[in-house]
Amino acid sequence: MLEQLGCYMNSSKMAWVADFGAGDNPDPRANVTVDIRPLKHKRKEHVMADLRHPPFRPGSLDMLVSFHTLEHFSHREVEEIFSRWVGTVKPGGFVEVEVPNLTFSATIILIATFLGKAVDIHYVYGEQDNELNLHRAGFTSVSLKRLAEGLGLIFVRKLPPRLGASYAGLNVGRIISVIMKTALRYLWVKPNSKE
Repeated sequence: MLEQLGCYMNSSKMAWVADFGAGDNPDPRANVTVDIRPLKHKRKEHVMADLRHPPFRPGSLDMLVSFHTLEHFSHREVEEIFSRWVGTVKPGGFVEVEVPNLTFSATIILIATFLGKAVDIHYVYGEQDNELNLHRAGFTSVSLKRLAEGLGLIFVRKLPPRLGASYAGLNVGRIISVIMKTALRYLWVKPNSKE
């Protein structure tokens, strides 16, 4: 399974890797990005679309990556939306998702409250720097795994959270120690129909 992922990422074979909700920091493995707004980057083919209805045929992608996007949809519609996303991945393809870790955020809020300290809780509510940048759903490691496995995905591994461009120039060691807990990032494979 992991050998297959390596083939996608390291070969001259054209793999269709889409970054859903790429924002201005697209995943370098993706050859197409999808976001509801126009983006500043010019390195990738970009499709403007509402990810409630992904603009790909069923089973057309080798890999779907999405970083800090799923939480922007209502908790009432997350399962249906994620099911549509998974539907765009071909059997044997991969799904990699990162979302804020609600358990970590809740723990920090409780500790800060106990100590009488204020805490920046944008991990819960989103940056809110534009009308779309709001968190409408939250995930724990259990809820995210249940969502994926409920759609038939097979867990491959937990990955370290991705460092975005907004962390450039800061103490990376310290950032990694904090961010390792603030986000959940998992890799799943969509089983072949014969599995």
